Amino acid sequence: MSGGAAALLVLGAVGYYALTDNGPRLSGQGNRLGLPPSVAHAPFVVADFSLCLDQPGTVTVTGVRPVRSEGGLAIRGFAVRPWVGGSAMGGNGTLAAAGYHPERQQTVSIICTADSKAQLAVQVEHTGNETATLDGLTVDYLSDGYRHTVDIPGQATVCAFHDQQHSDCGRSPQVDWSDPASAMAGEKILASTGRRTGDLQVPLPGKIPAGTTWVTTECQGTGTLVVDAGPLGSYTEPCSDRPDGSDNAFESPLGTTANLLKVTADPGVTWAVAIGWDSSQSHPQ
Repeated sequence: MSGGAAALLVLGAVGYYALTDNGPRLSGQGNRLGLPPSVAHAPFVVADFSLCLDQPGTVTVTGVRPVRSEGGLAIRGFAVRPWVGGSAMGGNGTLAAAGYHPERQQTVSIICTADSKAQLAVQVEHTGNETATLDGLTVDYLSDGYRHTVDIPGQATVCAFHDQQHSDCGRSPQVDWSDPASAMAGEKILASTGRRTGDLQVPLPGKIPAGTTWVTTECQGTGTLVVDAGPLGSYTEPCSDRPDGSDNAFESPLGTTANLLKVTADPGVTWAVAIGWDSSQSHPQ
């Protein structure tokens, strides 16, 4: 054996692990979110938690649960991916609809820096009709075969329709409008509508190279926004008096062709859509 040191691995019940527990450690951070009212038992995604490592290596996230939860919030799934754009908000729907792959092994290999982090999303169900809070996440993970846990601070509040008293609820929006194009960091923007009302059709460039294409939305006002991006997917967004939207990923190892973006919005709904592309793929073919 030539230069350098090698770790001795031993086969155990959970697979191979190092004789010494010196593998990377996971840390993370979340924000405080006030989310629009959600119909009881409908799934929605909270994706404003970041994860990273203190040293080179890879850890596998094996479970996520609330540190504290009140009012009836249950975590139904989780997924990890490289951070996309700026602040990632919650939205109605499932992890798969938001561009995540919860069926895959969830790993983190990103070292903590100011510009680099992984994004942890949880699929949550509001099991009751009252305002509910999720206060922090406990993340279970494996590092070099050893089990560890870390608590990630952050809070999400799902407001009841009638609640005007909670500090994260009431009639005043708690979230500022964010143009989808401004949240794209490192992606090549293929189309950006800007903030507008009514229906719209926008030509797309046609041939899109292999990689990941993002269809990102934002809307505000009572009603529904329907975004049809052809082979890149069709997305229906329930809109409310608080700005909200979604990041939707379409991965293509061979590239694709998209010619037209069609947007239909109910009267009174203000909206914006951006489509961006980068060469990354979560699992290249």
